[in-house]
Amino acid sequence: MKTCFTYEEIKKLQKLISDFNSFYETEYEWSFDDLDTQREIGREIVNILQNKIEE
Repeated sequence: MKTCFTYEEIKKLQKLISDFNSFYETEYEWSFDDLDTQREIGREIVNILQNKIEE
């Protein structure tokens, strides 16, 4: 099975992954808001991938 992504999907995934990684590039202490943001980013990534798998 081969899954193809549009240019826009790839760009969005790259941005989401970059945003998620930014939490680990610094050593500042996280807040609960940061954890909620990470969860939202993860959910968006999962939604994009899940939509592709279901096609």
